[in-house]
Amino acid sequence: MKKKLKQAKKKLKSLIQKPSWLEDKDIKPYVFVREENRALNPGVRHQFDWFDHNYLMLDPLKVSSADFGHAIMRIDASAFKKQNMVTPPWVFYDCGVLPGIIVGYAIRTEKLPLYARKELSADIGTEWTPISMFIAIPSVQDGTWMAHNLASINAILKEQDKFHFLGFYTKAFGLWYANIERLYGVTQWHSPALKLHPNFGEFQLITTYTPLHDYSNSVTYCCIVNSKSWLDIIDRKKPNDLFKKKYEVIGTLKPKDEKAIGNLQKRLEKKGESIFLSGLEILNKDIGENIQLYRKRKLKK
Repeated sequence: MKKKLKQAKKKLKSLIQKPSWLEDKDIKPYVFVREENRALNPGVRHQFDWFDHNYLMLDPLKVSSADFGHAIMRIDASAFKKQNMVTPPWVFYDCGVLPGIIVGYAIRTEKLPLYARKELSADIGTEWTPISMFIAIPSVQDGTWMAHNLASINAILKEQDKFHFLGFYTKAFGLWYANIERLYGVTQWHSPALKLHPNFGEFQLITTYTPLHDYSNSVTYCCIVNSKSWLDIIDRKKPNDLFKKKYEVIGTLKPKDEKAIGNLQKRLEKKGESIFLSGLEILNKDIGENIQLYRKRKLKK
């Protein structure tokens, strides 16, 4: 029975196709990391065979890499200017370049649509232009990182020019490259990013109301990274039976209700509960819809 199930899963995986842009020779992953911070054995923890080691390697401490770094910051600006959350250059350098890793995808500049080149101030004389970015910072806790930033140029592209799942594969590539085991991060209940982040592994709520943040309705999460679940985000109609075998529903949350998220925060602080969300459930709902809260089922003796 187990053998048949394994074969069925393997067949399903083979039917899930890569986005065409991942196969494009004019698009490559990049690693923008100072030499001392490079992964010693990239890609050994997460066995995800859609990535390989054919990526651009750039040293952000070299002046020759400055233009590429500024191009990364322009992605951040285009993605977050409306929310007034653009990363200042000193934060990019002090919190991203020096302690962490910055990865993403880059395209041959000549292949970018003209309007996108203008929006990003991309120099046609430069061979490669970044089209996405993910910044992660290592924590003092072994194997634990902080997701600092994730953005792509999809927000400025016309529908026919968008790179399908670019944000997802950008973050996945960073997790794969740095062999990240546990990832903390922050998003907002009203953000479309909430549909993305819970799909990289087990997604536990750490805070649901965060007054120290610019947006108090921010969610702090801890994700135990599981690359075996990454393809689930593509096949969003796939049954979620495995999740329901491991977790049980303990309630429902109205993300638009500030009182509700505040009460849930009090519950986390008072009872010290471990409460989780289902990535596939949120992916298949509109942002703001009621979502279910889960806890791990007790193992039968």
